[in-house]
Amino acid sequence: MARNKQKKFNEIDQMPNVFQTDDKIKGNWQSYFKNNNPITIEIGCGYGDYTLALAKKYPNRNFIGIDIKGARIWRGALTAIEENLTNVAFLRIRCEFLDNYFMPNELDCAWIPFSDPFPAKASRRLTSPRFLECYRCIFKDTSLLHFKTDNPELFEYTIETLNTTKGIRIHSLIRDLKNNPSQDEEVLIETVYEKRHIAMGRQIFYVCFSLDTIDN
Repeated sequence: MARNKQKKFNEIDQMPNVFQTDDKIKGNWQSYFKNNNPITIEIGCGYGDYTLALAKKYPNRNFIGIDIKGARIWRGALTAIEENLTNVAFLRIRCEFLDNYFMPNELDCAWIPFSDPFPAKASRRLTSPRFLECYRCIFKDTSLLHFKTDNPELFEYTIETLNTTKGIRIHSLIRDLKNNPSQDEEVLIETVYEKRHIAMGRQIFYVCFSLDTIDN
């Protein structure tokens, strides 16, 4: 197993659609994609389920999957290469450092699917105040951020944080996604982890929100 992971890490270093912590990509995403189309990121992308599915659906938009797990990034990046998805990239970094890789107001949309709930350390949750302030810097005011989880405690924490943070607008809130089949196709995309959760009978929670400019 360790040898297989090392092989994937070595291959990642050679993949043209993967950027890592030592890359100087901030401010140069347009050069990579060779266009200035809108950029959507998948934060904690795992195998890149949203990144790949949305890239196929919207060829005139750009998509970046972000995760620290190299073996998972390898799978998503290889699929993108095999399917010639030129509007896809992957960024292998810790999510805490997102603002080191994107310029202010550079991003148009985000998907945050099934992130770690970090029950013992709320500050590490991807919907904690520290992350929301980071998102506010790199997303446009009109950007929509979509959050999905099977963890009810994380979802309630997220809703409370959104409701008590200045400049947050909630656009949609669903506590049982599988019993609301009228949602947009994008919302109903199922990640590897979501399929597992559904198979175990777990409830899927969803919220869509934006971060407006706060006047000083």
